[in-house]
Amino acid sequence: MTRKQLFMLCCASVGGVLLCLTLDTVEPTSSYHFTIKQTDTVSTPIRQEEVAHTPPPPSAPCGAVSKAHKHLLDDWILALQSQQQLGSWQQSLKALPHCLQDVAHSYMLYKQALTHIDENLTIEERFDLLSSLQTEYFSQLVIKAWFSEENSWHAHALTRWHILSDKSLGKNERDALLSAHISQLPEEQHHTIEAAQAFLQLQQHWHSMDYNDFSASFGNEAARRLVQAQQDQQKWQLRVDNYIHKYKAIKETTPVALQSQKMDTLKQSLFNVHEQKRLNVVMANESLY
Repeated sequence: MTRKQLFMLCCASVGGVLLCLTLDTVEPTSSYHFTIKQTDTVSTPIRQEEVAHTPPPPSAPCGAVSKAHKHLLDDWILALQSQQQLGSWQQSLKALPHCLQDVAHSYMLYKQALTHIDENLTIEERFDLLSSLQTEYFSQLVIKAWFSEENSWHAHALTRWHILSDKSLGKNERDALLSAHISQLPEEQHHTIEAAQAFLQLQQHWHSMDYNDFSASFGNEAARRLVQAQQDQQKWQLRVDNYIHKYKAIKETTPVALQSQKMDTLKQSLFNVHEQKRLNVVMANESLY
């Protein structure tokens, strides 16, 4: 799956906004205007003691701004995360090609700003704020190269949100407008919406679906795994039901002073250590513990 497909699938819900990276607090600076023109990859010299504590510099040419530069910076961020150096990312800027260091600084501040978006905003307010943040931290050249596809997705998602939130529409009219809108989307967005709808159908109805249903939507291999998951879930539920039945019997027939010990013995006889943790969640949700 490509980066673009993964992003769109993550944002396929009506309220989807990418808030994917939590950073330590850093001081804001003025926005950076991206002007990569050089064709070399000369970087600021790095002291020897810095090398051991910084991800290796990515190899990508400078030149006209492109989505590849954003991908390079995403990889750099992942390297910092994996090495637990995200808190000192400003010192690691020196590991990047010199022509990317300023925009990398702005990109990190932009990522941080995303994590502070108010969760109570409407989808329209969120997208307006997202656009405002892009303008604050990047030039129009960068926005077009890095965010045009995401912003297109947001615009179409906002259209769907307006349709869904219009209380003057009946269900049939709303469904017709949504279908017409989806049919006119760019091909990749159209496929992403269909994949999201298939996932939601699976999430809501998978217990009642059979092999043929799974196979028609997801292919034979996935169908086999989903049927096995159904069977495993059914076996688990039978074991839980058996435990709950015996648990209630202990509470009804055993003196209070002895109940805890008998219940622990019952649990350990029916479930291993990992299953007991899962069982505790089930019992808490059922308000039995």
